[in-house]
Amino acid sequence: MVKISPFKGITYNQTKFETIKDLVAPPYDVISPQYQDTLYKRDKYNVVRLILGKIYDSDTLQDNRYTRSAKDYSQWLQEAILIQSDKPKIYYYIQKYKDTKGIDVTRKGFIARCYLEEFSTGAVLPHEETMGGPKKDRFDLMSATNVNFSQIFSIYSDPEKQIDNILTEKCSGKPMADVTDDDGVRHIFYEIDNVDVIDKVKILMANKSVLIADGHHRYETALKYRDAKRAENNTNDSEDIPYNYVMMYFANMDDDGLRVYPTHRLLKKITNIKLESLLEKLDEYFVSLEKDFNKFEECFTWLSKESPQELPIGFVSQEKPNTLYILKPDLSKIKEQLDKLNVPKILSKLDVAILHKLIFENLMGLDTIELKNQNNIEFVRDEQEVVSKFNNKTAELIFLLGSPDVTSIKEICASGLRMPQKTTYFYPKLLSGLVINPLS
Repeated sequence: MVKISPFKGITYNQTKFETIKDLVAPPYDVISPQYQDTLYKRDKYNVVRLILGKIYDSDTLQDNRYTRSAKDYSQWLQEAILIQSDKPKIYYYIQKYKDTKGIDVTRKGFIARCYLEEFSTGAVLPHEETMGGPKKDRFDLMSATNVNFSQIFSIYSDPEKQIDNILTEKCSGKPMADVTDDDGVRHIFYEIDNVDVIDKVKILMANKSVLIADGHHRYETALKYRDAKRAENNTNDSEDIPYNYVMMYFANMDDDGLRVYPTHRLLKKITNIKLESLLEKLDEYFVSLEKDFNKFEECFTWLSKESPQELPIGFVSQEKPNTLYILKPDLSKIKEQLDKLNVPKILSKLDVAILHKLIFENLMGLDTIELKNQNNIEFVRDEQEVVSKFNNKTAELIFLLGSPDVTSIKEICASGLRMPQKTTYFYPKLLSGLVINPLS
């Protein structure tokens, strides 16, 4: 079902640099303005200037972050700062890091071009809602530069780990790049031009579907860009045309190295419901346990002791700031209520769906559109950031979630449904700047 192909990737010319550590960057959507400044100062050839250029008051239609990105990209090619491979390749990408418990984790995957398919075909599946703003931004950048600077993150199922074994066996020598990022994650990058290996991977992937783990906006942007190019050039779905593809990273969901982390929800200000009233509403659908704590960090410890299969949800209110409430869902009652709300029962397999559909929208009466537009709500992944925001009282209610189950996510997506935005957090993030995919 999935068509992949090698491509002549564009990479930094390492004969000009001792290391590419100062040239790479995380994905654009996790770069804060402060970190953007840091990357700008780190090296004048850092990829941040291509993926997330600065905005100035003097910007015009002729001179803006997108036109500057295109100009820099073209100039770096002319100066041989960036060079293109003379052979089509796929790229084996290994990441090593320590998880939240200090355990060493290795995640493996590969980068190739993926033929762009409409979601309706089932070959490529989305799992979260998207928003218009980021898609316009990425489309403007793609239209100005005609390249993919960053890869979309997808997962596929391969219980026998056939693809992993093929690539691991092939990539045993010196990697093309080996860098450790600012978060302490080690990124090891190999290039593969062996035709037999590439063909084996293509054949194995052809019987699979993939689920977008990270990069929904960029995939939908790639579809829009493709359609615009087809109309402009009066072309069709030929597999030889680069803009019919998008650069994608593929990871095996059946590998122990693939970890999914939760994204917690912080409600900044709640005026329509008090804690006592909320607890009364929750009592109808949840068994509630109260745990007193001295430090907010203890909340994560308490929650981790609960069985993930029971989909426990933790929450803390500033009205009673030293108490953690652990909500254990009564799934039979919840499924019945979700059915009344015309919410598919399959969503009751995820705590985040229960939180959004039942608690936020039904019990608390929060506006669905406002939640999607992130008005009055923050999505926070880092536990220390949650602690800081609690201590600074920048949120009235904090809801803590467990790690999502990948199998349930794939089952829901295969049914044609999408889950609330920021349901999953796949860590670590993929570096931008390891390889670039030209679209022309």
